[in-house]
Amino acid sequence: MPAVKLVGAYRDAFSGIPRTIWLLAGANLVNRAGGMVLPFLTLYFTTRLGFSAFEAGRTLSLYGVGSIAGAMLGGWLSDRVHSLWVQRASLLATGAGFLVLSQLRGRLAVSAAVFLLSVVTDCFRPALMTSVTRSCPSAALPRSLSLVRLANNLGFAIGPAVGGLLAARHYGLLFVCDALTCWAAAAVLLALRLDVRGAPAAPSRSEVRAGRSPWVDGPFLAFLALTTLLGMVFFQMGTLVFGGGTSMIPFIQQQVVASHGWLTQEEFMVGIALGQVTPGPVLITATFIGYKVAGFSGALVSTLGIFTPSLFLVTVTAEIHQKLKNSPWIKSAFRGITAAFAGMILVVLVGLARQTIIDWPSTLIAISTFAALRFARKISQI
Repeated sequence: MPAVKLVGAYRDAFSGIPRTIWLLAGANLVNRAGGMVLPFLTLYFTTRLGFSAFEAGRTLSLYGVGSIAGAMLGGWLSDRVHSLWVQRASLLATGAGFLVLSQLRGRLAVSAAVFLLSVVTDCFRPALMTSVTRSCPSAALPRSLSLVRLANNLGFAIGPAVGGLLAARHYGLLFVCDALTCWAAAAVLLALRLDVRGAPAAPSRSEVRAGRSPWVDGPFLAFLALTTLLGMVFFQMGTLVFGGGTSMIPFIQQQVVASHGWLTQEEFMVGIALGQVTPGPVLITATFIGYKVAGFSGALVSTLGIFTPSLFLVTVTAEIHQKLKNSPWIKSAFRGITAAFAGMILVVLVGLARQTIIDWPSTLIAISTFAALRFARKISQI
């Protein structure tokens, strides 16, 4: 039976993992299963606290800033004190933080609480990963990390679903349940005996001097320069190009195929196809290009470079968007720019068609796809 095979596959994948890893994953599952405040925080701000959509978005953006700071702080602390105590302190402080946040009403106080809450919350993750790596044999480390990640995803699948039911009754229940699950996870880490090694001794100055400096590592510097260039190219396109993902295709093609030679024309077409068939915007093509050029780091840098400018500009201009949208000058500029981009996209379309429509089967596929899209558009209009 398929269910039996699935259970067997998971049993084979995670058998032999140390008991400590299972307990860490269990505590993480309990913690994430209570992660129900964040998905509903925007609704809480707008419906309960009376924030505008712009104010709620600006306040919630502080959570992202605090998450970055918290991850860095958690890693720094885990190198200096026992990673288990970092996790325990993070969970205890997070539970208290949710209860405090539920009692605040002023926007300034709420914003400060959201930032501080995200800092203490995200101290937990690097400390958890540190505990896993220090309590697991190297041969079992990939499977152990997978188990922790599975527990994380499973817990977060449970939390928002339960949170929706609680939010329908009262938003205050979200904060109480999130706090209780944080403290329950902390209780697991406090009560059970976990075999996790402490922080290793810091290297002496002579050992640091004897180590190889990354600034004299030629391959590393070349890789760093390549990923920096990738980020600059996609950040430039994300900032300056107008018209959405489709309108960026000519610019991406010019940069990655013609100017830098990172991809061949065939590889670029594969990237466009992946961007069309995978979930999300067409600009997910940037992730494929970055991965092709510089692996995971290149994919991460390219994705951040192409999406970050839009996120920043939307956040900054949200308050004046309606005025700009109704301006006759802006409308006229949009019409002119749209016409220019339509011509550019047509040029790319012709170039891609010459490369892909090369025989009768590919011609029939292209005609059938075009007809299906037209038919689907008419149905959606009806």
